[in-house]
Amino acid sequence: MPRFEAQIWLPNEHPYQVETSAANIFAAKQIIARREGVDEKYVNRMFLIDESQSESSSQNESGGSIDSGGLIGLILIICGGMILVNFWPIILGLSILGLIVWIIKVMND
Repeated sequence: MPRFEAQIWLPNEHPYQVETSAANIFAAKQIIARREGVDEKYVNRMFLIDESQSESSSQNESGGSIDSGGLIGLILIICGGMILVNFWPIILGLSILGLIVWIIKVMND
């Protein structure tokens, strides 16, 4: 069940934070208001606590290398595309020249 964090803002008091588990944000607000003995209008700044991030970082440290590998691959694809777009006449000329050399070599054998 998801966990939610909220701040209780009572008049003439400092706000304080509380946490609870609930099916959704509305149920969490009701639970917190009932548990703290305040009206729901004093329960503010509701946030969903992302527990999956802390669990995944404690379970496996190699996840960062996978993300950086994907980033490096993306950068290489973008750079290759830029080279292709900027130097297409040279690449096309060399490709045609290589094709002609290959055809001549195949014809002579």
